[in-house]
Amino acid sequence: MNNSYWDDYNRRIYEQEHMQVSLEHRGFRCGYNEEMVSLRFKILEKYCRGKRVADLGCGTGSYLIPLAKITKEIVGVDFSRNMLNTLQTKLNNQPHNSIQIYHENIKNISLETASFDVVYSIATLYYVSDVGKVVLEMNRILKKGGIAIFELGNLWSLNTIITRKAPTGVKSFHVSLGRMYKIIKQAKFRILKHRAFQLLPMQSGPIYLLPLVSSKWKIIMSKKIKERMLDEIMSSSFLFKHLAFRHLFVCQKEETT
Repeated sequence: MNNSYWDDYNRRIYEQEHMQVSLEHRGFRCGYNEEMVSLRFKILEKYCRGKRVADLGCGTGSYLIPLAKITKEIVGVDFSRNMLNTLQTKLNNQPHNSIQIYHENIKNISLETASFDVVYSIATLYYVSDVGKVVLEMNRILKKGGIAIFELGNLWSLNTIITRKAPTGVKSFHVSLGRMYKIIKQAKFRILKHRAFQLLPMQSGPIYLLPLVSSKWKIIMSKKIKERMLDEIMSSSFLFKHLAFRHLFVCQKEETT
C-alpha cells in the first residue's frame, strides 16, 4: 500500500466525530503530560513571539490559539475538515484577526516560499507517511535563517510496539534516530536543540512487557532534577537516546540555501 493510501486512511479516522474530543489535550490532567505541554509552549513562545508562524497539523488549535496572542500572524494547516471545523468554531467564539486556516495535506501545502519566520509541528508527524516531505516543505516556506520546531517518533522504541495496535486505529509512521538526522540534513537544516523523551511508553501494554508498560511510570518520570524531568534526563543520555520515542528538534534553515 502506498503513502497516499495511508494518508487517506488516517484522514478518514481523524474525520470521525469522536476524534475531535479524544485527541484534544488528551490526558493533560496527568503531571507528566502537563509538563510536556508546558515545555513545548516555552520553546514555541521563545521563537514565535512577534513572528509570522505556520502550524502544520494544527488540529483543533491546542497550540495555535494560545500562540496567536503573541505572534504577528499565524497560519494553521490540517488535512482533517472536522478538526478545522472545530477550530473555526473556537475562533468564532474568540476571534483573532491574525489567524488563517488551510485545509491541506502538510506534505504539499500552498503557502508561499520563504514567507515564514517559524514553522512548527507538534505531536503530528508520528502519523504522517514519508515525513521527510513535510520537513522539506518546512524548509521551503521558511525564510533564510528561519526556525523549524518539530517532533519525530523513534521506530526503535517500546512505544512503537505499543502503538502498532493503537485503539484509535491511526496508522503510525516512526523512523529511526539515524533516519531523523538524515531527513534533517537533506532538508538543509542545522540542529540548534535536540531533546529526547519517553524512554518508556508510560501507558498500558502487552503483559510480556511488564513492568515496563504502565501509566504509573508517568508519576516517576515526571519528577524533576534541576528543572528537567527524569524522563528527559534518561531519554537524552548517550546510553538511551536511540531507544527514546519522542525526539523534539529545534532547527534553523541554513542561510546559504
